[in-house]
Amino acid sequence: MKRTAAAFLPLLLPLAAAGLEFGEVYSDHMVLQSGMPIRISGTAAPREELTGRFQSQPEVRTRADENGKWSLEFPALPPGGPYSVTVRGKEKTLTLSDLLIGEVWICAGQSNMEYPLWSSSKFWRSIGGEEAARTAAYPQIRFLSTPRRTLLPGMEKEPLRMEWKICSPQTISDFSAVGFYFGRQLHRDLRVPVGLIGCYWSGTRIEPWISESAFRTAENREMVWILDTLRANGGAPLKTWPKSPRFRAWEQRFFAQRTAGRFSGWETPAFDDRNWSEVPVPSADPIENRIDGVVLYRKTIELPPDWRGKDLLLSLGTIDDCDETWFNGVRIGVTGSDICSHWEVPRRYPVPARLVRAGRNVIAVRVADFTGEGGFTAPAKELYLSCGKERLALNGAWRREVEFVSDPGKTGRRPDPISRREHDMPSAIFRGMVAPWTVLPVRGVIWYQGESNATEPESYASLFPLLIEDWRRQWGNPRLAFLYVQLSSYLRHTPWKRLPEDAWRGAEPGGGGGFTLLREVQAATLALPDTGMAVTIDIGDHSDIHPQRKQEVGFRLAREAERVCYGGSPLSAGPRFRSMSVIGDTAVLEFENVGSGLVSRGPAGGFAVAGADGRMYRAQAEIRKGNRIAVRAPEVASPRTVRYAWNAYPGDANIFTREGYPLGPFRTDSPFLPGRNPASAFDKNTPQ
Repeated sequence: MKRTAAAFLPLLLPLAAAGLEFGEVYSDHMVLQSGMPIRISGTAAPREELTGRFQSQPEVRTRADENGKWSLEFPALPPGGPYSVTVRGKEKTLTLSDLLIGEVWICAGQSNMEYPLWSSSKFWRSIGGEEAARTAAYPQIRFLSTPRRTLLPGMEKEPLRMEWKICSPQTISDFSAVGFYFGRQLHRDLRVPVGLIGCYWSGTRIEPWISESAFRTAENREMVWILDTLRANGGAPLKTWPKSPRFRAWEQRFFAQRTAGRFSGWETPAFDDRNWSEVPVPSADPIENRIDGVVLYRKTIELPPDWRGKDLLLSLGTIDDCDETWFNGVRIGVTGSDICSHWEVPRRYPVPARLVRAGRNVIAVRVADFTGEGGFTAPAKELYLSCGKERLALNGAWRREVEFVSDPGKTGRRPDPISRREHDMPSAIFRGMVAPWTVLPVRGVIWYQGESNATEPESYASLFPLLIEDWRRQWGNPRLAFLYVQLSSYLRHTPWKRLPEDAWRGAEPGGGGGFTLLREVQAATLALPDTGMAVTIDIGDHSDIHPQRKQEVGFRLAREAERVCYGGSPLSAGPRFRSMSVIGDTAVLEFENVGSGLVSRGPAGGFAVAGADGRMYRAQAEIRKGNRIAVRAPEVASPRTVRYAWNAYPGDANIFTREGYPLGPFRTDSPFLPGRNPASAFDKNTPQ
């Protein structure tokens, strides 16, 4: 039924009648930042006059702007409370009660920040979290978790409705474990109220956390193109993307590894595949989980006579990463890397009637697996050929041959493609979840993110400093503290079937891999002022990307916060490499920030040494005079390079200060220069 304008009035009138409202980030029990002007904002009727009073302070007046937005500012106060604030409009009065003045921190990032203090899942709860939650009666710690929301250019959504909570055994379990342990340590040490704002989303890259204005100012052409396209599409998610020059160049190197003519005619019915391996599709352990490259698949099927000359539909489910598919030697479908989230797009290809024969027919699929796991990834029921309502199952035995195995030494690291998911779009989470908080003065941010950007340390070297500077600008505070967690040691996410404890020993000493280069970018970002980093290389888990030892993470972040913001000890993190000298066959490393001296937990380990040929060997290490470590390897007569903890999971890295802070990963041949923005290390002339 077509509605008239009058029919919409009942829907519109309640909105207009709502009038005076606090902004979405305000509620009873919240904590407001001490030592900074107290800002209360919201909406009202356009141009409405308002008065506000904070506890017994003098009344403050303001007027809503033409869009109905208003803001009241009160003088800064020291820690304390509880207080109340009252705002009066023409026809309505609002009150916030049980407000505290203290230290307010944003707890942001992806899954390791979202990871809860305690839950029913054995893989989703912190060690000691049950006891911590049971005893968490801290009425001066207040917190909330920002509801997930994306907001793309051209889209508008209803305001978030948030409610601050008082920390108690009944409320805290689902909140960020890192955030809770951080806040509890600050509260114990500073003896002031603490407010914790959870703002996290598992599995997210850094791009959605950065504002559109930051991308435009930085002239990030790829992100600006996406933002412009989203706006032109009214906020609809992208389906395709213009591959960046870096991605195109990488893809050319990848496919250049094939041998021309080796499998000529493999997709045709006449090709003899009897020597190919017979494998189940889908498989619990596809070959693409063990190699990267291109794999060829063929399946011969028998079709009934009444299907001849009819249009069919071929469903192959999802394939990771890309595919080309033929039916009786004719290509009927392609899902390439220009398709957003190509690894999760269902393959449903029409088969033209002219190709369909009675009896023998051949389906051929060329699967390109660029990185990580791959192959046919859908359940068996999603593999079929259909004619109207009739279906022929295609799961089961297929013929398979590897066309080529990719050599990462020839291709380099693959730049990440673009996802079609809203929460992966640039600026989407910033607009939806972060921007609302910029009206509220805060002391700083704790950040735990990077796993989803780990394959692109070069771009992260630009994006991470951009995010820090962007958030400082958005909050109007160039001294906004920004503390972050360096990624932990990790091999593969398989917590339900753990790897052997010595699985790490098979890695090439000092060979890098995994999160290694991203950790180096994170360490280099300390060149920005008012930053701090919690090293966690010692508390990772080879079989779980979510290490459970979150209490140490929160403690180390709190110590960095106390150094950066509260005049705490300058010894709030581990030792840092300073210099190397060579005496004969021994490299002597000197460190700073060593506190009362260096110690090892067991025989000193984690070091690798290389000579002029660059080949790394596992090294012997000896701590000398508190701040020096002598390193040598029998195979290296004249050391040139030393690396420490320079693997995805360096299981023997065990150097600490006597105060318990770990030595973080480093290499003496690092392209990063002290005090320089990390992006400067990744010019085209810098070898990696």
